[in-house]
Amino acid sequence: MLKFLQAYWNDFLDLVFPRICEACEKPLQGQESLLCTRCRIEIPRLASDSIGYEATIKRFASYPEVISLNSFLVFSQKSAVQRLIYGLKYHNKKELGPLLGRMFAQENTPVHADLILPVPLHPKREKERGYNQSKMFAEGLAEIWDIPLEDKLLVRTRHTRSQTGKSKQERVENVSGIFEVADPEKIKDKAVILTDDVITTGATLESCIVTLVAAGCQRIHIITIAAAHH
Repeated sequence: MLKFLQAYWNDFLDLVFPRICEACEKPLQGQESLLCTRCRIEIPRLASDSIGYEATIKRFASYPEVISLNSFLVFSQKSAVQRLIYGLKYHNKKELGPLLGRMFAQENTPVHADLILPVPLHPKREKERGYNQSKMFAEGLAEIWDIPLEDKLLVRTRHTRSQTGKSKQERVENVSGIFEVADPEKIKDKAVILTDDVITTGATLESCIVTLVAAGCQRIHIITIAAAHH
């Protein structure tokens, strides 16, 4: 009886205050949460043989420590994936991060790593946003793959302007030398998963890689929520 009443109440709330899918913006039904069933199935995954993937992985070819690069979704302008990313980053929909992390982890073979490290925000920006979207995504991976998440080990030492709208060279200069490892002994000879939201030129990730390698990190697996469509 209690379950029936709860279901009835939920249906009533959905009628008065309809919940919408964060990807397609259509009403959610029944037990659906954040994403409708159709979008969970149909949001575009990034194929490993895509042009965008090939161009991105080549950027890290000079770093033998980078073992793999995986992006979950295809990011393009005015798309469902853009709405998801913007919801996560700018509209306080932090629950999307763990959800997408769990979805990726459930759909892919686990990566063998000692730690998961999210690309850090500067403390000022994280305070403004209330959370780090890359950490939210990492939480979903950590939950499914049972790998420790360390969000205080890789730190951002300098506040930078957004990468949006910058040229490739400007992005590189904007993030050069802005990270450091708080405790290098925890990184030395370790394999880590480095998580981020959207990969475009890869400048931010490359700056992280340089810092981690200098601290003695042995293997780096990169996993991002999405990659820009080319």
